[in-house]
Amino acid sequence: GLQARGVFQRIAAEAGGIVLPMLFLGPDRELEKDGKVYYGMDFLSFDESDPQQLEGSAYHMPEGQFAALLDTIVRDLARAGFKVVVAHGHGPSTDAFGGRAGSFLERFGVRAFTVHDLGCAGDEGIQTDHAAANETSLVMALRPDLVDLGRLAPDRAPVSVWGEDPRTAASASRGAELVDKNSDLAVGKLKSIVAGLPPALRRIDHR
Repeated sequence: GLQARGVFQRIAAEAGGIVLPMLFLGPDRELEKDGKVYYGMDFLSFDESDPQQLEGSAYHMPEGQFAALLDTIVRDLARAGFKVVVAHGHGPSTDAFGGRAGSFLERFGVRAFTVHDLGCAGDEGIQTDHAAANETSLVMALRPDLVDLGRLAPDRAPVSVWGEDPRTAASASRGAELVDKNSDLAVGKLKSIVAGLPPALRRIDHR
């Protein structure tokens, strides 16, 4: 959420728009074992026969509930006159939002995009790994007070880190470059998209 908010604040400052509060709940893959339910990296980080609840693993909501929440938010934004909504986050949340783009347009007349749609692809995109060099670099650029690479063990990869090793490949300069590239591309595309839309006129009848 902090990574997405930092990028959106930059985009909104240059292209216009409102940055909504973060959603701290989202969908993820589930595994039920011995009467317990594990989410995402609780079991993807380990042999599937031996899942473990990770610290901080308290973010999950069922996909159907998350879809209903997204529908409600976009419906209310459409009611207020918004024509374009951009959302982004970790993989499952971003995929869930992007997968409903057609429904948002058909039901609410809102064009929906993720930063992947508007910015760079692959390693040059935003949040394209799992707490590895990409995401660590972004946080180093946006919230350096939250990063302490010295806490990582030097002799083994951290649990749940997927991607380029942050101990050797992450830096604030790399994060700033990622923010610049993706924000600049998104700003240019959004300005073009918005320029082709009719203004939303809101009127109140004072009778």
